[in-house]
Amino acid sequence: MKTEQKGTDPETAPESGGAAGVALLERLGIRTQWDLLDLAEKSNPPKEQPSVSKNWCTDVPFSVDGWVVWIFYDCGELDYITYFTAPDGTMIDFWEWDENHPWKNDLMNWRNVGDMHRLQLSAANIQASGA
Repeated sequence: MKTEQKGTDPETAPESGGAAGVALLERLGIRTQWDLLDLAEKSNPPKEQPSVSKNWCTDVPFSVDGWVVWIFYDCGELDYITYFTAPDGTMIDFWEWDENHPWKNDLMNWRNVGDMHRLQLSAANIQASGA
């Protein structure tokens, strides 16, 4: 996770998996990937941007609860979450996290309002199967 705050040590960044990284996420009020996805859902981004929009193919910010959820639109269609910016300016870029980070796939696979429920069911099924 990138943390674009000055003075942030990569060893203490949340993706490091260390106690300091976990403490940073907890300080931000984030305890699970579902907390981040709840922000994405609450930001309620539109599924599409008009073709005349300056947001046709770009990251578009949506503010919610003091956070900013950055969503990438590909040719006008909502595609994926790019990253989150916390109220204190900390940038949470899960795309930079280690491939084995337990939250990464859920965050990468969110595609629209309502997807959090689908992802939670999928995670529960995987956990139940022991995979």
